Amino acid sequence: MAEIIQLEPPIDADVEEENVGFDFGQILDPTASITAVQSMNIYVVEGIDPTPAMRVLGSPLIVASPTTGVPTQCVIQRFGQMLDDVVYGLQCLVNTSDGQTLACDAQLRSRAPFP
Repeated sequence: MAEIIQLEPPIDADVEEENVGFDFGQILDPTASITAVQSMNIYVVEGIDPTPAMRVLGSPLIVASPTTGVPTQCVIQRFGQMLDDVVYGLQCLVNTSDGQTLACDAQLRSRAPFP
């Protein structure tokens, strides 16, 4: 998937933990499924975070696509403990039952929570 999805609203740094869905349902054939999450990548697009991998919490889950309803076509991953004023690049790389390796990319901005 070539498009980078901008996730809104920004996540509140240090306090929020959010599940992010990587929906492959729009591009997979209805008979195909995600067989494995090859990798969940996170990197800094803007700002400073010396340890972005620490923002990936737990293991990914393969679930039904919210777009198509087809089982095993979406990956959910929890992210949190972000640093203030950083834009993170997120990438989910999967293997599918029809032999493809696909990536879904997103960006998530963090901000200081309101007092």
